[in-house]
Amino acid sequence: KQFPRVDEVDISRRGLTSLTLNIIEREPVALACAGECFFADQAGYIFAVAPKFSSLVYLRWEPAASSTLHLGQSIATTSVFFAINNMARYLEQVFTHRGFTKIKAHSIKSLTAGDYQIIFEEIDGAKTIPILVAYDNVSTTTARNFDLALGKILGTSTPIKLPHFQYIDLRFGNKVFYKL
Repeated sequence: KQFPRVDEVDISRRGLTSLTLNIIEREPVALACAGECFFADQAGYIFAVAPKFSSLVYLRWEPAASSTLHLGQSIATTSVFFAINNMARYLEQVFTHRGFTKIKAHSIKSLTAGDYQIIFEEIDGAKTIPILVAYDNVSTTTARNFDLALGKILGTSTPIKLPHFQYIDLRFGNKVFYKL
């Protein structure tokens, strides 16, 4: 905890006169933001203050409204952080599969216990799409259900135009709810 940037330290001895010290630093995979932003590693561990970034450089995690963040804590449990990040990537792949290559996961907001809102944004910022997910319903099946529902919504018209969604809700089993 004294050196949060350090992920691993390996010390080995060669003979009586040499010590080898191998230090592995944490690598940022996301931003954890509550006012100030921090870098978080692949396990959700907050390890350094982050500079200001323009949109879409790192996926941004935001805790529940009243929460604060500090160096040395985790934004979520490792399993939750991993699962919700993967869900954001799965859903991004669905948009890409449907021809919307400029829509990227922008941020993840922690809502109530186990519920998260993943905000997708067009690269030019013209459109945002909030998608609600529940940790206990995060799976490739949920992403496939979203893909099927999106296909139905889009139909067969060309050119394909993504409607303005107020929200998409994937929290309820095999059901996909949305509001245009």
